[in-house]
Amino acid sequence: MTAAAKTENAEKATPSAEDRYGHDELNFAEFPLVVLADRAPTGVKTIHYQDEYEDPRTGKRVPRKVTITGSDEHGLPTAKDDEVLVGLLYLTKQTNNFADAVVHFNRRDFLRILGWPDEGRYYHRLSESLYRWLGVTVRYDNCWWDADKERYGTEAFHLLDNVSIYDERHRSRPEGPGQFFLPLSSFRWNAIPFKSFRQDYLKELDLEQFLRLPGAAAKRAYRFLDKSLPAAGPVAYDLRLFACEKVGMSRNYKPSRLITEVQATVVDPLEKAHFLAPLDPKERFVKEARGRYRVVLARAAQQMPASLAGDNTSEPLAAADTSAIESELKQRGLGGKAARDLIAAHPADHIRQKIDYLDFLIERGEQPKKPAGWLRAAIEHDYGPPAGYLQREERLRQQQAAEQKHRRQDEEQALRRRREEQEAAARKAQRAHIDAYLNALTPQERKSLEEQAITHADDHMREAALGGNALAEIARRALVDQEVLRVHPLTAPESAS
Repeated sequence: MTAAAKTENAEKATPSAEDRYGHDELNFAEFPLVVLADRAPTGVKTIHYQDEYEDPRTGKRVPRKVTITGSDEHGLPTAKDDEVLVGLLYLTKQTNNFADAVVHFNRRDFLRILGWPDEGRYYHRLSESLYRWLGVTVRYDNCWWDADKERYGTEAFHLLDNVSIYDERHRSRPEGPGQFFLPLSSFRWNAIPFKSFRQDYLKELDLEQFLRLPGAAAKRAYRFLDKSLPAAGPVAYDLRLFACEKVGMSRNYKPSRLITEVQATVVDPLEKAHFLAPLDPKERFVKEARGRYRVVLARAAQQMPASLAGDNTSEPLAAADTSAIESELKQRGLGGKAARDLIAAHPADHIRQKIDYLDFLIERGEQPKKPAGWLRAAIEHDYGPPAGYLQREERLRQQQAAEQKHRRQDEEQALRRRREEQEAAARKAQRAHIDAYLNALTPQERKSLEEQAITHADDHMREAALGGNALAEIARRALVDQEVLRVHPLTAPESAS
């Protein structure tokens, strides 16, 4: 790629006022990859976050853990490095739409994307962050989703394979008369995360809102909740699991401290940003047992996607629509009050979408162990599409195309069979015609015919027929057959008979 082309691609990454939407990789969004502070604790090189999930295929609880290990020189990534990681994803989308693992960029533009000042120490901070991500090793135990295998697995990797930094203050040599280009820095994604990008295991992320949030906890919570919260309705998370394993707060905090920290550093900022729906703190934090609380979170109304919110889906469904959806839920094992509660709490399109997810899994032979329970959880927790998911219309289109293809193959096979039968019949008729002619000849006539056949043959066949080896008889027989057909051709009626 020429310097001009690289510069052109890098300029695409500079955000316009209307284009401030980035992307987040969904494995990255699930767990923190950084220390929730501006500096890692002294002497700490490795951190981990963990939880459990219910495998929909087996119904069993599976432990999951992500381990982050920093390099000796640059250590563990911190809160600002999380912003840089989101910026790297933004650059990749804007520069080549996740088509190439190598991304070229201008550090000044990168600072502008992140909203950092155009000052020397921030150039240094950006470079240090890139080197830190280059040195970090991440291991996902039972929690890296692979769309090809359609399951969680274990992967260990560096996020970046290499980083090249160039000083923008020095221009490169010209490529042509009067042409000068700023030198471009670059980075290369590791094959494991880049494969996930290519599998489109991504979601949109409002980069403007993310960067505007005050504090690392709010930013981290925003990424996790933007992935996990459904379009409508509340979710009650275990407080300690949410605060410590999803946001990254200290596991040494007592419940009272966790409540204070979550309210001040997560809930308040996300409410002010109109991302979380407001709720009284007494309803927000629900005590379940001694030392155990749940935190109740829901998206603010305006955060509902336009595809849902624009249809007035918060209004009661028409009776016919309600009956149809209730019937669909009942066919899949969800009836009675459970179905009515789901219909009352969630938009119709939301429910139909999750029903189609379940149907897709069943059609693929991957039916969950408890389909009704899986469907209810999918509706309540807004499950994303299964790996490889295709909408019902596309599945029907593909099914029809496959059926047409099979019909064409059957027709072609039948035509080929008829053609082979006709050719076999023609060969049989020709053999009978030749044998009948030869059987009617006297020995002298047969000898004369053979001599004529050799006379009319080309040099190669004549030499083969007159040779003394085992092939001579075969060659003479072939020449005699040709001579019979020359002097006494097979007529069409004979061929058809």
